[in-house]
Amino acid sequence: MAYGRNASLVRLAFEQDLCDVAYLRASALNVVNNKGIFMKNRWVLLFLLIQITGCAVQSPKTEGLSINEQAMERTIKRFTLIAQRSTLTIDEGVIHRGFSYNGTSPGPLMIVNEGDEVEITVKNIDTVTHGLSMHAANTQTSLKVGNLGAGETKKLTFKADVPGVYMYHCAPGGHGIMTHTMGGMFGMFVVEPKRKFCS
Repeated sequence: MAYGRNASLVRLAFEQDLCDVAYLRASALNVVNNKGIFMKNRWVLLFLLIQITGCAVQSPKTEGLSINEQAMERTIKRFTLIAQRSTLTIDEGVIHRGFSYNGTSPGPLMIVNEGDEVEITVKNIDTVTHGLSMHAANTQTSLKVGNLGAGETKKLTFKADVPGVYMYHCAPGGHGIMTHTMGGMFGMFVVEPKRKFCS
């Protein structure tokens, strides 16, 4: 009888949103709490474990798509950051002379979705070296767009594969990193998850 009740829990899990981790966790605990039926329900527990862990990692559904269709599924988000010297008004009568991206401090808020391809063009229109360190990319971005000389332009491309809120800041090299970041060259980069996290 208990086995039949737990089988109906599995059926309900299929009918509900399979990424409802709280529901699946409660179902798993219900199965474990039924004394003496662990062996009968090991498959139910395995199913629930797979569903719970499956919520954490969702791969894009590209099977069955041609190369051209997969390319069309991919979204490229493009941004431009202009590194410059700026005079920023913080409050009435309070002026900060420092550095900025696009004339604002903090710099522009950039928002993408998990799985998006990101292309950031960094232009240095100042007379001193600037650059970019992007904490959302799974690579050392300062090797590609750091230490940007006066008048230089470079591009950074990466896949936004880990959801979260990340900082970006100037990367001119050496002690200049702290000086330029504290001088106003920083901002936030948001990677929205494909599937909303369960509460």
